[in-house]
Parts: sequence; structure tokens; C-alpha cells
Amino acid sequence: MNKHLLSGCQEIIKHINAYIDGELDSSQCAQLEAHIDACTDCQIVFNTLKKTIQLCQGDREQISLPPEVRQRLLDSLGLGDENDDKDAQ
Repeated sequence: MNKHLLSGCQEIIKHINAYIDGELDSSQCAQLEAHIDACTDCQIVFNTLKKTIQLCQGDREQISLPPEVRQRLLDSLGLGDENDDKDAQ
């Protein structure tokens, strides 16, 4: 990556993950932040990515499905017990 020329939306988008992960130097961070502050489109991309990461890292409590819903899901995916019985017929 060119250390001094972080400009243009495509270049910014390429480096947003590195920015969020803290992998850019202070000069690159300043350039990226200045661009995002001035560019509504990049603000949307940046905020959406941050929110997505927050949601993925959020409450990791396992959601359990009611047994009948789980069975319907497995059946629709071809993984249910009923499919084994149908194949045997």
C-alpha cells in the first residue's frame, strides 16, 4: 500500500479493515479519517462494517429452536430423519 496516498473511495474501502484492526500507521489513519469525515458514502460503508462487527461479536448466546422448527429446517435441508425413512421406501 502506498504509505502516503490514501485517497479516493476505492483506496479507502480497501483499507477500512486494516484501519478497524489497528494495522495502519498514524499518517494513514489520519488520511482515512479525513476522507471518511468528508465522504458520506464511505461513512455509510465504515459505519455499516463497524455495526456488523459489533453484532457478530455481541451476545453469542446460542439460540435454541423449538424441536418442530428444528426438524422442519433439517428436513428442508435434506438432513432430517424423515428423509432417511423416505429413501428406504
